[in-house]
Amino acid sequence: SASDTAVLNLEKALDDAENINLSLYASSLRYIPLQTTESSAIGKILHLCHNDGCFYISSIGSKEIAVFSESGEFIRKINRNGRGPGEYTRISGLFADYDADAKGAIGVLCQSAFVYDSEGRYIKRLPGIDSLQKEKYWIDNILHMENGEYIAICRIPDKEDVSTQSESFA
Repeated sequence: SASDTAVLNLEKALDDAENINLSLYASSLRYIPLQTTESSAIGKILHLCHNDGCFYISSIGSKEIAVFSESGEFIRKINRNGRGPGEYTRISGLFADYDADAKGAIGVLCQSAFVYDSEGRYIKRLPGIDSLQKEKYWIDNILHMENGEYIAICRIPDKEDVSTQSESFA
């Protein structure tokens, strides 16, 4: 109904906008041009994650993860697309996984949450994520804490509030 429609006055919002100094949040800014070759080409960046000196990037419409060094040099693409064990059918997020046994591990949010080593080899599936998704939560992000716990940032579809679920996985 018309009464439920939110109206945003962008002109007023821009008039009320204030400048924010980047120095409040960062001490420096660095531009990193990514190596561009036929094999390193990516589309519009959808997810970006950094772990152990590498940037992991997924892009809209791709089921691959491009891996670049901190200087922008293309290293490889990870593609575990499929329906078998340790494979995903879509990428809905990336997160750094600080598994002591797998330096540079990357997590992929998909129909579940899988962890791969820096070469793209499957390591594990996070067991608590499936139960959150069965409860109809949308998982926006996962953080791997230094104490070994994973924190899933979730929301309930069609609701404004965001819930946080923390579970420890072995």
